[in-house]
Amino acid sequence: MVNFQNFYKLNTREDHFNLHKIFGSITLLHLIIRCYFWVSDGYMHFDLMTNFSDNWLTPISLIPHIFLSLSSLLFHLPENRNYSYATIYPEFRLHSIIFAMRSIIIVFLFWLGKDYLYYFRCLVVLLTMLCADLATYFYSDKNYKTTTREMPNPLPQNIFIKYFYAISQVIGTMHCIFSTKVDQVFIILIPIQVAALLKTLNKKNIISTAEVNLYYIILLLSNFLYSKTNILPELGNLDGYQKHTITILFCILRFKYNINKYLLWSIVFCIYFLIY
Repeated sequence: MVNFQNFYKLNTREDHFNLHKIFGSITLLHLIIRCYFWVSDGYMHFDLMTNFSDNWLTPISLIPHIFLSLSSLLFHLPENRNYSYATIYPEFRLHSIIFAMRSIIIVFLFWLGKDYLYYFRCLVVLLTMLCADLATYFYSDKNYKTTTREMPNPLPQNIFIKYFYAISQVIGTMHCIFSTKVDQVFIILIPIQVAALLKTLNKKNIISTAEVNLYYIILLLSNFLYSKTNILPELGNLDGYQKHTITILFCILRFKYNINKYLLWSIVFCIYFLIY
């Protein structure tokens, strides 16, 4: 249960001008509005145009998300992870910024509406992985192998939850590459940025570690739910079943046989270029 009595702990000296709180509040409101549109109308009302002179609402709505991630750098974090809480630490913060920027940049590419820009999606995804690996190399806690998948988790069937997290990350990246609808890319941003809020609430003893995992699972499930409730236009000659097949094969080769991820994603990129 939410401990409302501890909300006062969210006030910190490091956020002198409350910038992080302001951007966080605007971002949360924006996410709620987009999800309301999704539930009520079946899509998030990203009315994308084909040139810069039309509809600036889309890029403007992304600005709070950018500054929310960047303003998190204001806070001092311990170098090592806390084993008792699902807290934020340097590696997680950098990963959160990097993967949030991935979705934001790809949404921006959608907004530009130029066909040739869609090829840059693979480059964005590749650079994201490289930056995330560099963050891990320089800031990782050697006692942990991963970020989210090794989060303290008191829920039952912990191993299955970790695999669910891993598969969800793969599916999110696949959407960033293959999706032909901007909503599907934007919705990936929701668990990325809300996860940081959940961890903060856990650190301040406002919610429990079990609740962090539960709410995070619900957020990840929203990606699956959105895919089921929206019939996306297909990309090239690749239909939905073929997309699922590629994802399943990727997960088997990656998590069962530990094939190098850069090799596997390179194959996925080749498939993208062949069908686009």
